[in-house]
Amino acid sequence: MKFKEPFGRTPTDLDILIRVEDVLKAVRALTSRGFRVVVREPFTVALVRAGFIVDLYIHSSFAWVVYVDGKRLFECCVEEVESRALTRRL
Repeated sequence: MKFKEPFGRTPTDLDILIRVEDVLKAVRALTSRGFRVVVREPFTVALVRAGFIVDLYIHSSFAWVVYVDGKRLFECCVEEVESRALTRRL
């Protein structure tokens, strides 16, 4: 979730809502592809590679304040899909 901004901007990161039980698997997958963990917070892990940031969230939050419960969001509003990994050389 993003706050509405009064001007256009270019995104510099990728925010991913993830189930708490999948965080370690996701971190391992990203670190095996050259990302490194730069922030560990109660609801977020941030990783970076070549200036690109991936934020893994278990709840939508800002400054450690949860404004959408991730578990409830997954229960009511998410459809699971299978996807093949996409790769791109930096």
